[in-house]
Amino acid sequence: MARILIVEDDVIIATDIQSILKSHGHVIVGNVRSGQDAIQIGKIEKPDLIIMDILLADRISGIEVGFIVESALRKRIPIIYLTALQKDDFPELGDQLHKCAFISKPFKEEDLIEGVARILQE
Repeated sequence: MARILIVEDDVIIATDIQSILKSHGHVIVGNVRSGQDAIQIGKIEKPDLIIMDILLADRISGIEVGFIVESALRKRIPIIYLTALQKDDFPELGDQLHKCAFISKPFKEEDLIEGVARILQE
């Protein structure tokens, strides 16, 4: 199973994500609210996957955090963005993030689990 970092500023949503992922055997290496915390934990824990909100508590975007973590680790990390928007709404992503997917909020447990399985298989 995957080692996953959760980056979500809504505590209820973050707790739900953590519970769902743990119940499916994944290991949570961090559950943080801010981009700065995500960067620190990402560098230390080197997660297999990041599940990240795009709008975070400290006003740095989840997309910026993704770029910073990948750059710091010199490795591409799969990222699932949680948002009401679609990937096409973020042309700045281009091919810069190797693997990323979008799951719309509100999400269903099945959507999250299927998204995790799909992105880890790519």
